[in-house]
Amino acid sequence: MQLIFLHGLPGVGKLTVAQALAKLTSFKVFHNHLAVDLATAVFEFGSEGFVKLREKVWLETFALAVREKLPGMIFTFAPDRTVTSDFIGQVRQIAEAGGAELVFVELICSEAELERRIVAPSRKKFGKLSSIDQFRALNRAAAFVTPGIPKDSLTIDTTILPPLETALRLTRSLGIETIGPIPLTETVQDAYSDWASTYDGDRNLTRDLDQRVTERHFGSEGSERFTSILELGCGTGKNTVLLAGMGDRVLALDFAEAMLARARGKVKGFDNVTFLSADLTEPWPCESQFADLIVCNLVLEHIEDLRFVFAEAARCLVSSGKFFVSELHPFRQYQGTKANFRRADETKQVAAFVHH
Repeated sequence: MQLIFLHGLPGVGKLTVAQALAKLTSFKVFHNHLAVDLATAVFEFGSEGFVKLREKVWLETFALAVREKLPGMIFTFAPDRTVTSDFIGQVRQIAEAGGAELVFVELICSEAELERRIVAPSRKKFGKLSSIDQFRALNRAAAFVTPGIPKDSLTIDTTILPPLETALRLTRSLGIETIGPIPLTETVQDAYSDWASTYDGDRNLTRDLDQRVTERHFGSEGSERFTSILELGCGTGKNTVLLAGMGDRVLALDFAEAMLARARGKVKGFDNVTFLSADLTEPWPCESQFADLIVCNLVLEHIEDLRFVFAEAARCLVSSGKFFVSELHPFRQYQGTKANFRRADETKQVAAFVHH
C-alpha cells in the first residue's frame, strides 16, 4: 500500500489534486477536513479535546487502511501548529508496521495565486479558510507549521498546473500504476486537426453552451448589423453562419486546415465570408481598423500570452468597434477542465493555459 501525504498551505490545491489522482488510480481520498469537521462539532478548534479527537480519527483511519491492505490512500494535510509533535512519527510507525510505503508530497504555488484561491467559493463548502486577512494573520503568526515532515519531500508547483496534470506528474514521479488510458495532451493545431472529423458530432456541452450564449447575445437572426467582422478561431464554423448574416463581410481565421475545410462547407450560401489559415499568436492577416466587430469563442484558453491578442484586437478594430469574447470560466480550469475528445480508447486533451 502507498500512503500519500499530500501537504501544503491552504489553497495550493490539495483536494482537487487528490481527487484527480484518485480518478487515475484506485486510491482512496481521505480529506483531512472530515476529521476537522467532526472534532469541531464537539470541541473548539485547537482545544485539547479537538486535537485528541482529530488525531485519533486520522491515525485510526490510517491503521485500518493499512490493515485492510488498500492499494493506496491520499491524505490531504494542511500544516497546523495544533498538530502534536509526534503525529508524523506515529504515522510512520503505522506505515512501517503494516508494510506500507509512506510518501510525502508538498504542493506549493505563488503567493498571488494562493490568495486568489483562498477566496474561491468552493472552499466555503468544506468550511475551509476563505479569508485573505485571516490567512495573512495566521501566516505571520507561523500557524502553518508542523514538525516532522521531511524537508526533501517531493515538491510540485501548482501555480499554473491544472489538477489533472499535477496528478499525472505524481503518478510518473512515484511510479503509480494508472487505471485506464492516461489523457493525452497534444499541441493545439495537431489536436484540432485530428478532432475536425468528429468535432460537430461529438457530445460537447461547452461548445453547445458557447453557441447558445453567442446567439442569445446577438440574436439568433443577427439583428445587429456590422460592416466588417473578424472571427478568431472559427473552427468548423459553428458561429460563422450567424456572423455571415450579421455583417457585410466576414474574415474567419483558424490554423487547423481540417477545421477550415468543414467551415467552408457550412457557408456555401454566403459570398461575404473569407476563410484564412492564421496563427493568432502572430500578426493577423488584416489591415488596421479593419473590423467593427471581433468575435473570439473558446480560443483564449489555448493561448499563453493574451497581451498580443488584445494588442492585435486593438489594432484591427475601428475606434468604436466591439470585441466579443466567450470563454471557459477560470473556475472550470482550476478543476482541471480543458477541451478533450476521444480517439479509439484514448482521451486526448488539447493544450491549454490557465488565465485568471
